[in-house]
Amino acid sequence: MNEEKTLPNGVRIAIAITTLVSVLIAFNQCTVDKTTNTKRSTASTSSSTAAPSTNTTDGGDTTSGATLPDGLVMPPMNAPTAESELDTIDVGVKDFEQIYQSMATLTGVGPSDPTIMGVYKDLTVQMPVDNNAKSFLPANQVAITKLAAEFCEKMVETQTLRVVVWPTINFTQTPAQVFNATSKQLIINQAIAKFMPPLDSTTQVLTFNELSKLFDDLLSGEVLTSSVTTRKVVKGMCISTLASAHATLL
Repeated sequence: MNEEKTLPNGVRIAIAITTLVSVLIAFNQCTVDKTTNTKRSTASTSSSTAAPSTNTTDGGDTTSGATLPDGLVMPPMNAPTAESELDTIDVGVKDFEQIYQSMATLTGVGPSDPTIMGVYKDLTVQMPVDNNAKSFLPANQVAITKLAAEFCEKMVETQTLRVVVWPTINFTQTPAQVFNATSKQLIINQAIAKFMPPLDSTTQVLTFNELSKLFDDLLSGEVLTSSVTTRKVVKGMCISTLASAHATLL
C-alpha cells in the first residue's frame, strides 16, 4: 500500500510545474483596480509642488526659500504610500479551513477522516491564515498541494468516490487497456469540471493543454501493464486541478 501512495520524483515535479502554471493562469486574470483619492484638498495639492518651509517638522530641507530644479515635484509630506492609498485587489484566497472544507466537499472524502485530518493538522501552519491575496506565499501553495494529494489518494482508492468523477473509467484495467486519446480527454475534462469553477474558453484550453502534457509525463517510464499506474495518473489529474489557484481563489 505504501508503494501506491508514493509518487515518483518525476511525478511530483510534473505536478508542481502544472500547479504553478495554473497559479499564473489564474492570477493573470485577477483585476487590480486603482482608484484615485479625490479627497485631497487644493492646499495639499499646492504644497506638493513646493519645498518645505523653515517651520517644517518633516525632516526635509529647512533652508528658507529653497526651491526644486525645473521638472521636479516635491512629494507631499507624510502622505500615504501609493500602494496603500490607491491599490485595491478584488480577489482573495481561501484560508486553511475553507480550503480543507472545499477539498472535502469536492472529493466526497469526509473531513473527519483520521488520515486526512492528521495531515491537515500538520499542514495548517503552512497554509493561508486569511483571505488576503497579497500575503499568499509559495509555501502556502506547497502545503495546499500536499493536502490535495492526500484527498486525491483517498478518493481514487475508494471505488464509490472515484466513480462520481470518472464513471466510465475502469480503474482495474492497465494503462495499455484503458488509456487512449478519447479516455485521456475524458479524464482531463471531467477533472476540470469537478474540481474547478467554470472557466472561460481560453483558460479552458490552456488548462487542458497543460494537463494533457502532465498526463503524458506521468505515463513516461511507468509500468503500463499495471492498474496501479492507471490510478497514479488519475491521481495526478486530481491533484493538479484540486490544488490549482482556480480552486483556491475566492
